[in-house]
Amino acid sequence: MLNYSEIIQRIESIREKNHLNASSFADRIGVPRSSISHILSGRNKPSLEFIIKTVDAFEEVSLEGLLYGKTSPPPDSGMKEIRFPEAEPSPKNLSTAPLESPPQENSPAAPVYSLEAPSRVIVFYPDGSFEAFMPKKP
Repeated sequence: MLNYSEIIQRIESIREKNHLNASSFADRIGVPRSSISHILSGRNKPSLEFIIKTVDAFEEVSLEGLLYGKTSPPPDSGMKEIRFPEAEPSPKNLSTAPLESPPQENSPAAPVYSLEAPSRVIVFYPDGSFEAFMPKKP
């Protein structure tokens, strides 16, 4: 669960480290000046939009760091970046796609994820439409 008072302290710390007053902080992240005033006073909780704008405006701030106080792993930590092959749009009619078989008795209930390339990526839009992308065949 998010601890908003700690998030507000981290926002205040970002403001101070960058030598910004509340007005210039609000201008830098692109929110009304009253927003930062209400958040820093504890009157309002920071919205998701406010948090994302803060992360975008300050290179040294990560989303996980702002929300939970955690720092990112160092670049040489051995963590690998996962890259997916280029994808091309597939037909919008997916009725020919094979259905997954139901789980067997001895199989786990939760899905198993792998680092293999995805077979399909589906993007859903707010208006109910969608696009499916299939990896290009070599």
